[in-house]
Amino acid sequence: MNLLKKLFLSKINTYSIVGIVFILLSVISIHKYGVKVVVDSERYLYYVENFELLFRDNNSNFWYIGYILFLKISKGICNSNIFVISLQYFISFCSVFLLLEVILIITKSLKISACIVIFYLMNFEVVYWNSYLLCESFYISFIILLCYFLTQFYLNNKKNKTILISLLIVGIYTSLIKPTGVAILIVFVIFLIKKHIKSRLILSLSILIFVMIIFILLNKMLLSFNVVSDYIRGDVIYLISSYENIINKYPYLKVDNNSPLIIRKETVSTFIGMLYFIIDNFSFWIKLFLLKVTFFLLHVRPYWSISHNINSIIILFPLYIYSIVNFFNYKYDFDIKLIFISYFVVHLFIVGFTVADWDGRFFMPVYPVLLMYSSFYWRYSSNG
Repeated sequence: MNLLKKLFLSKINTYSIVGIVFILLSVISIHKYGVKVVVDSERYLYYVENFELLFRDNNSNFWYIGYILFLKISKGICNSNIFVISLQYFISFCSVFLLLEVILIITKSLKISACIVIFYLMNFEVVYWNSYLLCESFYISFIILLCYFLTQFYLNNKKNKTILISLLIVGIYTSLIKPTGVAILIVFVIFLIKKHIKSRLILSLSILIFVMIIFILLNKMLLSFNVVSDYIRGDVIYLISSYENIINKYPYLKVDNNSPLIIRKETVSTFIGMLYFIIDNFSFWIKLFLLKVTFFLLHVRPYWSISHNINSIIILFPLYIYSIVNFFNYKYDFDIKLIFISYFVVHLFIVGFTVADWDGRFFMPVYPVLLMYSSFYWRYSSNG
């Protein structure tokens, strides 16, 4: 413990240690993965070259506009995927220091904050997603930036115009980096309605308008998805039933219906079709929902390596324990904790209502927020 005190005696030492850990992990990641251009990458690159089609194509790709803008600007500077990936590593590097600042504001302890951030980096997915030409790395970094402004606003009481404007701009931009960014809009609107509207009539009208807007947004966002087909197949993981060898080995990745499913034949939007299916086949759907949520929360997959799954469990188990303790300490720092936990819960429902992904990248944007929320334990601990 004395060694830790000496190492983390000053901010310079702490930043240096965290920076060295990140750089070492990045060198390993770059050596192993290099630059990964995968199937989803082609979608972003297509719209970089055909940017105006984002506003014409009637699909969900518009909701990646934040990341596509980043790619367009990056490729305008240097038309190289290596340059883009280098930028993602650099932005992630900066976000780790912002995360350190956020945790420091929460815990009020430099030593504890440094240990928590190094613990965060021990989830090797934090670094290796930077090698992928996908929106996840960029989205995670901006989630941390958004949380930095939130902690400045709520915990450091810096409620000036600069912080408020920065919070709004970063919040809106982050919500447009990927479709699940809608979680940010949902959380902020719910919070503002609850916090600032006292009249029951205005509250009721606000909730009604909000529900209608969310309905329109979801209806639009789901146009290019066929979620009902995923429901019918009983896939816990996206398109897992297409891989018979995996299903034969891990049959619990697919839910079999004990009785014929009720499928309505009328042509409706994806969102309405989802609602019809849930109402008509609720017992089947709830099993599917709970399994998706379970895999999301555990952040494990049977086809991943044992070391990968063990790493996830070792890292997430204490975070959930501390988060549960914080949940019962709800009276303290209620506003910002409500925002953090609401963001996590909305993501949970998004996965439960749609699909759990193959590679676990849906979980990564909530990982730093879960870490921040769990860090409040040390804020109230006598050891902090």
